[in-house]
Amino acid sequence: MTSSYCTLTQNKAKRKLGLVYLIGVVAMLGSLCASADETEALSLEWTAQGQAQQFSASFSPIESQLILGQHSQWLLSLSEENNSAIDNASIAISAGMFGEGHGHGMPAAPVVTEYLGNGVYKIEGVLFNMLGTWTFFFDVDASGKRDRLRVDVDFNHSHL
Repeated sequence: MTSSYCTLTQNKAKRKLGLVYLIGVVAMLGSLCASADETEALSLEWTAQGQAQQFSASFSPIESQLILGQHSQWLLSLSEENNSAIDNASIAISAGMFGEGHGHGMPAAPVVTEYLGNGVYKIEGVLFNMLGTWTFFFDVDASGKRDRLRVDVDFNHSHL
């Protein structure tokens, strides 16, 4: 009877140890998923310095998730080299896949639709119809200065 009692106790201990191990693995995976979500949220903003070093920009989607083949709205935040916001700029936008053997424009024409204040402009008409690197050129004319900013958006499965 002592032998079977020891075996039963050992089996219970093994099950408890297995359960503790499983809880630890689940907790670790949950932590990794949370870290991936935080990293993803941070990667939805791209920055650029103008070719003439006059202006800098940040470019980010308004939506938290982008959908392949669906129009999206973006925010372009512009500032001068002294970090002051660029108000009421004239902005021409061209976008396309100019690398990776593609050499074509975006199937829609992104345009500034509204100035929101404090150097922030709303852009509509962004349409990713395939995965890959999309290049945006922003030709900015403001305060008697001109500059061209290039933003490369790597649109991939993690953005979907």
